[in-house]
Formats: sequence, C-alpha cells, structure tokens
Amino acid sequence: MRQTWLALKAWLFLFVSELFNPLGFLIAGFVGFTINIVQSGKAFSSWIAYLVPVLVQAFSRALLRYSQRHRETLLRLPAERLDPTFVMDAQGKILASAGNTLSFLKKTQAKTFEELFTFDEPHPLAFQVKPLFVTCPANGKSYAVTIQKSQSDYLVWCDEIKKEG
Repeated sequence: MRQTWLALKAWLFLFVSELFNPLGFLIAGFVGFTINIVQSGKAFSSWIAYLVPVLVQAFSRALLRYSQRHRETLLRLPAERLDPTFVMDAQGKILASAGNTLSFLKKTQAKTFEELFTFDEPHPLAFQVKPLFVTCPANGKSYAVTIQKSQSDYLVWCDEIKKEG
C-alpha cells in the first residue's frame, strides 16, 4: 500500500508540473482554436476545446515521464564510469561518449579506436565474441574490452585489468 501511495504521489507531482508547462498551453491553445474553428467557425465558442487538450496532454506527459523516470539515471551510468565507454562505427571511429570518457578523449585527442589503444591482434575490429585485451598508451593502463553490436554501431566498454604486485 505504501509503495502505491508513493508512486501516486510521484505521478501527481509530475502531473501538476506538466499542468504549468507553457509549451502545453501553446499546443492546447492551437488544438482548441482548431477544434472551435472547425466546429463553429468561431475561435472562442467553447472553453472545453481548450481545457480538454491541456488535461489530456498533462496526463499523458506525466504518465510518460513517470514510466521513464529511471531511464535518465540509467543513461547517465556510462558517463559515470572511470574506465572508457563509448560508441563507435565499424571503422573504429568514436561517435559518442560522455562524462569521464569524453574528458579523457579530449585530453588524448583520440578520434578512433586505433588511436586510443595498442593491441597485439592483427585487426581487433573484427569484433569477435571473445574479449579483446588492449593497452592505452595515454594512461598506461591495460583493459579488457567488450564490443557489442548495436543497431548500426558498436557499444564499447572497457574494464581495467589490475596488475598484481
């Protein structure tokens, strides 16, 4: 019961914040104006045509924001990692990174996978299922790299290999 109350309270907060969103009023005003013009030929023949879009929009946007409330934290997770995490294309060009990785890439000025790491395998971008072991000359660390195919790009995340001794 307490969990349900907390969820309802969170959704109500989002609903009220959406009710005061200026963009919502602009869209609802356009919809209300269009409905009134089409139905009666007058812009302000019914206030219901303006009220209903405001409520429907606030309700649906609050519901969407509530259902996606943890996604922002999840999307921020790779940016918080200390080990490099990024998105690259099939040629090894780094397409996207954030947080610590972005700062590191700016400092090293690396634009591709090959510029960032040295490796023993002849062509590491063959993207095999097995982990790839590389060394980063910029910081002298060794990493186990996992590369996973996404829709058209590759997700790359590194885990530092701690040296014993």
